[in-house]
Amino acid sequence: MHNDLPSEQYEDSLIVQAHDFFKDQITQWLDAEPENIEKRAEALERAVSKLLELVVIDLNQNDDPHVIFETLNARGTALLQSDLVKNLILYESEKEGIAGEEADRIWGFQDSWWRQDVQQGRLVRPHIDVYLNYWMVMREAAEVAA
Repeated sequence: MHNDLPSEQYEDSLIVQAHDFFKDQITQWLDAEPENIEKRAEALERAVSKLLELVVIDLNQNDDPHVIFETLNARGTALLQSDLVKNLILYESEKEGIAGEEADRIWGFQDSWWRQDVQQGRLVRPHIDVYLNYWMVMREAAEVAA
């Protein structure tokens, strides 16, 4: 790292290792075509500043970041479209002063059956996403893409 801090004492840090990895990858990519280095640098800058999307999770004081991280990353459970809907409902419920078990009751889809896949033609989706899709079709009185 070139921020005037000695990185040798932090060689075991995953952040330092990640920084070094990406720095090496960028250097190799830019150097691969020296005649196009300016175009490549502009493309890299555009990708990082305009196309890269980050997810930020704001935690409450009572939230355990390790449990959240484990749930999102280590268990390999992909987030479903319904997870986004649920998060919005719980967020809005909390703003209205409804939290905890009462908010979970409002959501009502805790049973593992809702996450089990069901096949519809060529699509395989969890029951909850199929249900929400049907609900959207009914609500909009029009076809809604899965």
